[in-house]
Amino acid sequence: MKKINNEYNEVKITLSDLVQAYNDATDIIDVLSDDDANDDAIKSLEIAFETIGDDLNDKLDNMAYVLEKLQSDINLRKEKIKKLQKKNKSTEKVIKNIKNYIQMEIEKLENQKVKTLENTFYIANNPTGIKIDDVEKVPSEFKEIITDIKVDKRALIKALKDNEIEKIDGIELTQTKSLRIR
Repeated sequence: MKKINNEYNEVKITLSDLVQAYNDATDIIDVLSDDDANDDAIKSLEIAFETIGDDLNDKLDNMAYVLEKLQSDINLRKEKIKKLQKKNKSTEKVIKNIKNYIQMEIEKLENQKVKTLENTFYIANNPTGIKIDDVEKVPSEFKEIITDIKVDKRALIKALKDNEIEKIDGIELTQTKSLRIR
């Protein structure tokens, strides 16, 4: 709870007020993480951080903690996604094996159609495919040449910086800034 000290006319904020303010900020961040986050939610986050009564250094340290926690959340979700993708691949393999087993069993039958109370199983021809052992033997009218151009940006930046090549219209060196926290 905020208290006013009459002697200096200062506002003092208790630890629980600060904790609540940062918790409010992280709640707003959770809302911002939703796909439908809007400008009002972003403005609410800015207001939440502005109303926190810490001095600048403490506020920055606490915001760094919030960033660290958010990054940790991202990393945790990425790990969960990897595990779920691995689980999906495994499940897809099981599905394929079960289908192969069913197909082998049905192909053993004279009539390759089986009706049960709930399902009908039968063997059908898939669309015609093709296997190509040597691309060179394919007639040219059936070939498509695709050219990919990739620019070695690092080498180009170095060449421009070192004046190894002249300035080229449509190409310019840019310098951006970003926040670093150690």
